[in-house]
Amino acid sequence: MPIISYFDQLQVAAKHLDYPLKQAFVDAGVETSTFYRTRLGSNLRLVTASRVMAALDHQPDRQTTGKVKRGGNTPSLHSGWVDLEAGVIHRQGSAETKTKKRRGAVRMGRKLAGHMARFCARSDGHVIEYRGRPVTGIWDAWVEACTLAGLEGVTPHTLKHTAITWAIANGMSREDAAGYFSTSIQTIETTYWHHSPHYQKAAADITDKKAR
Repeated sequence: MPIISYFDQLQVAAKHLDYPLKQAFVDAGVETSTFYRTRLGSNLRLVTASRVMAALDHQPDRQTTGKVKRGGNTPSLHSGWVDLEAGVIHRQGSAETKTKKRRGAVRMGRKLAGHMARFCARSDGHVIEYRGRPVTGIWDAWVEACTLAGLEGVTPHTLKHTAITWAIANGMSREDAAGYFSTSIQTIETTYWHHSPHYQKAAADITDKKAR
């Protein structure tokens, strides 16, 4: 059985995504000279190949933009990915190990789906990028933003709390909230449900009625 080199595997993955392999090397922070040397026959280290494959995994599906010449959608194995055609964000790669920290798929709202499609049409294909390069972490920017805003004790997870609170306040059901935010119904009940316009509504309506 023939042995397929790391570089050959990367070429197959890049071709399947219709994405330049050289650009994937750049996205991964690998020097282009490494790309050229490997293409000419030099061995590619596993750690370098893994970095390039991770960069390829972060490419969202771009079929709806007309830039992908293939049918169907290619899910990411090792990271989350965006299916623009179906309007769904998959927050976990298909080959990633599932943990107690659930990362379910979520459907994009009409506005977000529109923004994502327009962004993808003029981007380099990364879900989050800066100057054409993928953003691998937000903590430094987060700390600076909180400092400028005068906020203390705020973490990125706070945004999830805010999103759930607003969704419940706008009438989202417990079941939909639990599925959409990958949170247990018990947590929705105990932490957020009192924000709902439906909270104890039936009980309050009954108290308005006269006793028979």
